[in-house]
Amino acid sequence: MFNSGVKCWWSQRVHDECFGRNETSGVCGRETYNARNEFRRLIAEFDRGSFSESSFENYPLIGNAVRNHLISTICSTYELRLWIEQFKRDFTQVCNSRKKEIDERLNLHIREKSYQDIKKLIVSDIRFENIELDESDLEIWLDAHDLCLTVNEEITFISDNKKHVSAAAHIITQHTSIHAVRELESFRT
Repeated sequence: MFNSGVKCWWSQRVHDECFGRNETSGVCGRETYNARNEFRRLIAEFDRGSFSESSFENYPLIGNAVRNHLISTICSTYELRLWIEQFKRDFTQVCNSRKKEIDERLNLHIREKSYQDIKKLIVSDIRFENIELDESDLEIWLDAHDLCLTVNEEITFISDNKKHVSAAAHIITQHTSIHAVRELESFRT
């Protein structure tokens, strides 16, 4: 994500990493798809009458939430099944509303140039300083550089990838039009 102070931007590449191009790709898409499958399987256990306390171990994404509800509200299996159905609807609604909010608040930028000369300089400096290079990060930095040139604004590159981005921040700002690099965690209070 790139923050220019006026608008928030993100690259097509980052969008695809998060949401993919369909409902089962991208990190969010896969996790949501996997959670929905867990809901279906758990409800099927209820319907078959095979649900037990050990069932939670089979559901890494939703098991803890369901177990915590069961412990906090002693209820019948039927009531727990109804709660799970509602939890599934709420979960899906929250995921969809968050994606919609992100799509509405962030402007999408698509880079059309390769910037091979800048890429070579960055790679050379990163190797010289013995910093681990993630090729997808490099492409995202170039997306941000292209955005800076396109909108002609000072842009701060914001990332949650501490390992690669923080170590290479000085190289990124030296060779690109990116004004500053900031970790996403720095926004937490």
